[in-house]
Amino acid sequence: TLQNLLLGLNKLEALELDATTVPNLECLDVSLNHITMLPDLSGLGSLVGLTACFNPLEGPPLLPGSLREVDLSGCHLSSFPNCNFDNAEVLLFAANNLSRAEEIERVVSSAHLLKFFDVSHNPLVTIPRIAADSSSKLELICYPIASTRGSILPSLLSLTSSSSSPSPSKSQLVPIGTSGMIGRRRTMEDVVITQPNFFKDGTTALVAVFDGHGGAQAAKSASNFITAELISTLDSALNEPEAIKRCFVETYRKANEEVLSTVTGLQGTTALVGIITRKGVHKEGQKLLHVASLGDSRAVLCREGKAVRITIDHKATVPTEHDRILDSGGWVTGDDGRVNNLLGLSRAIGDKELQHLLSVVPDVTTIDIQPGRDQFVIFACDGLYEAMSDQTAVRVAAEALAMHDNNPVMAALTLRNWAFDSGSGDNISIVVVSFL
Repeated sequence: TLQNLLLGLNKLEALELDATTVPNLECLDVSLNHITMLPDLSGLGSLVGLTACFNPLEGPPLLPGSLREVDLSGCHLSSFPNCNFDNAEVLLFAANNLSRAEEIERVVSSAHLLKFFDVSHNPLVTIPRIAADSSSKLELICYPIASTRGSILPSLLSLTSSSSSPSPSKSQLVPIGTSGMIGRRRTMEDVVITQPNFFKDGTTALVAVFDGHGGAQAAKSASNFITAELISTLDSALNEPEAIKRCFVETYRKANEEVLSTVTGLQGTTALVGIITRKGVHKEGQKLLHVASLGDSRAVLCREGKAVRITIDHKATVPTEHDRILDSGGWVTGDDGRVNNLLGLSRAIGDKELQHLLSVVPDVTTIDIQPGRDQFVIFACDGLYEAMSDQTAVRVAAEALAMHDNNPVMAALTLRNWAFDSGSGDNISIVVVSFL
């Protein structure tokens, strides 16, 4: 008896599905196809998960009331499906043409189990009015996360909105798109920052992902400190590779001291920072990508369609990391390499109890962006990569960029949804920088 039907990332133009032939179907995935009309799914009483994002649907589908998770992002919808969402916990309707706040209010008022509702990147003209008892249990996102002034992902229980359209952050350098969600965790501990015009002269952009653990405070403190410090110290270093490395190392050291003064116990964070710049180049039109990495947040470059991992996951399973921890008097347990059986990272900012064992020295890498070969780069927390390989992430992002006029916001949203729909159990935070 068929329970899961997974047809995502193909070239389907239609889906012929008779509910009577698959009465026990629980999960249906037809994302990233070319489907214009879904069949009547209202008779599928066992269906709990539907992923049909990024299809050019001509109208809202007929859905059953049994659904718990629905992803219809990027489907050109101008109205919500007229159905019962009584059992829904996660609804993803980002990047559509939804403009009526009253429809959102109707869904929220009837979906009593709803925990996450994403209607970002829609042309909303008014802010939905949500009752206090609804907003206390619901994370509702109705604004474009990318911002020309830079952005920080909201924490759980925030209720914010905007009427902007799904456009990427723009600078004179590169378009930048971000996306994130709390996912299946109880709290949001990630912080994402984008500064498309990091310096006033328009030569440099900054993107960053901080994946906190033990709470969100370490990620918030580290992100604020590092961005402020780099504004004042990085400019003078960009013409010399060794000076760039020294700048990042010193900045991370100071950030660690700042975080340790504000947190206790095992509260810490990864720190992944990318700088895209024209400074320090040797010829006109060239761009450099500087990446400073600490922890297991990951940067992956797409070069001629292939995934090129820029960073190293700082885990105690890496032989050099393992030996350093043992030499410092610690121990490593489990297949995932937990330091003193407490932390799955060998480098992190914070974590006062393990300071004598962890390193706060980032790996710093510089890449000469090659026009025509380098298409984009993904910065993301492990919530993305626990659900897919580097190459799958590159393929999904490339498909989304091709379908949506090289819009990195749509690529970031697609990756986020794909990771969640693939079972990621963590917060998911993503930045996509396009070089096309």
